[in-house]
Amino acid sequence: MQTNHVLVIDDERDLLESLQIVLQMHGFKPFLAENVQKGLDFLAQHPIDIILCDVSLPDMSGLEALAKIKSNTTWATIPFVFITAMADKEDIRLGLEAGADKYITKPFSSKELVLLIKSFITP
Repeated sequence: MQTNHVLVIDDERDLLESLQIVLQMHGFKPFLAENVQKGLDFLAQHPIDIILCDVSLPDMSGLEALAKIKSNTTWATIPFVFITAMADKEDIRLGLEAGADKYITKPFSSKELVLLIKSFITP
């Protein structure tokens, strides 16, 4: 069975740890980054099948991260999903217009997240 690699970029340590457990339970291989730069560094070294990224991060915004990822021809086709507490319709519109494939707001259920990931990749 092929393991699908999920990069999660979020500065909430508790959320990262929870997502790691949930993703592993569902057959995914999660890679965790507390900020965008760590995520980009990891992405440069490893194949990733989907990226889950917060919008509000300490080093640069998720929107800036998305722009960097989409401007790189190697990474541009990787599905990119915002996972964020920013639930305002304008925030959602901006995220999707910037090129995110999906935008889900916190709190979300494990089932919702797993189904979303599976809509892009199959473990």
